[in-house]
Amino acid sequence: MYNTTAESISGFMSWASQRIAREVEENERVEQEANTREFVPGSNKDMKAYYLSDDEKIKIIRAFDHYRDQGARVETIAKAVEIHQTTYHRWRKELGLPKYKKPKAL
Repeated sequence: MYNTTAESISGFMSWASQRIAREVEENERVEQEANTREFVPGSNKDMKAYYLSDDEKIKIIRAFDHYRDQGARVETIAKAVEIHQTTYHRWRKELGLPKYKKPKAL
């Protein structure tokens, strides 16, 4: 049997209401576990990166390159300086810096 438009809308509204209620319960549970309303799971913990000046970004890139020269992996360095590895590459491009090249051994 086919649903009428009104039945379809009513079914959707019922589903949406249940889904929203589950999300609210989950958010409240996470807030209680974290003991704060400011905590958002999976949030971008390095939001500070958006507020850095170009000079500050260049300093981070130089430090990044220093550790890369020593053989550290990009993923490891990114965690240490608290930016995402794609942010490092994007900043290089935005600031007109050339791609990283490992120095030749003497």
